[in-house]
Amino acid sequence: MTTIDTADLALALPDLLNRVALGGRIVITNNGRPVAQLAPPSGLEMEPESEEIRRAKIAAAVEKVRALRKGNTLGPDLTIREMIEEGRR
Repeated sequence: MTTIDTADLALALPDLLNRVALGGRIVITNNGRPVAQLAPPSGLEMEPESEEIRRAKIAAAVEKVRALRKGNTLGPDLTIREMIEEGRR
């Protein structure tokens, strides 16, 4: 079981929800005192993703990033190094 303080909750919420989706439980504390628990809904059958499904989702995300990069150039003769040097002037 994971414990997190309310001060850190907002930034960590997406990761915490992923853990709960995999069957985990999260205890939320306020100044070290437990105040709530984040857990899967009772009576709802939650099945963790298989490694194969997880890898397929990652591969799909990588392909989306690659597709976004296609066609984006700095120009016909402009390099990143030249842009860095220009920024230093």
